[in-house]
Amino acid sequence: MCRRFVAVDRAEVARVATEVARALEARGDACEGLGALDALDDFQASLSEPTSYRPSARHDAFPSSVVTLIVPTGFGTQLAVADMTWGYQVPWKKGVVFNTRIETALGSSSNMWRVSLERRRCLVPAWSFFESHATETVPSPRTGKPMRRLYSFARADGTPLILAGIHEAGRFSLVTTEPSTVVAPVHDRMPLALSADGAALWLVGDFATLLDLDSPALEAEPTG
Repeated sequence: MCRRFVAVDRAEVARVATEVARALEARGDACEGLGALDALDDFQASLSEPTSYRPSARHDAFPSSVVTLIVPTGFGTQLAVADMTWGYQVPWKKGVVFNTRIETALGSSSNMWRVSLERRRCLVPAWSFFESHATETVPSPRTGKPMRRLYSFARADGTPLILAGIHEAGRFSLVTTEPSTVVAPVHDRMPLALSADGAALWLVGDFATLLDLDSPALEAEPTG
């Protein structure tokens, strides 16, 4: 379960959006699927918690952090850079729900993620994400007691990751999937990381394509 990632500054998010827009244009007729998404005007009107905070620099993001990400506008291949809060609010949980299992979202049509998956997909650029090792421990820097070691995962080529997400009412959730061969020794889940082409297909693809998207090569690095 991903509880932390390193968010990308606003200018770099805009650059990634341009890269994905080019990949969308290259897909041709597939871009028509974007017209079925919620239009940007509707998205702006649905923001229940507007914020004056506009993150501009690289920073660690945790559940309830405000993060800059990429959303389709509902008009052709036009993409927008927007600020959203990480985590859906639900009545049955004190905190927020911030990860979405892709298998669950693709399951029953009545599950809480289904409408967002159908109409409100987004992209979350990140420099890296973190997962806790299942068994490996290190001393806590605060208490000295054993704690699970965190591992950082980033693209092998040093460029930003593009993580799959969904959004609703100004809040987003990271979509998680089965781990890659790099992540599997550390954790049994990981955020769905995408190439630019995979990101384009995430925005426009039908459900049958969403479990088999292009992913970048990752590198793992222990922290602490």
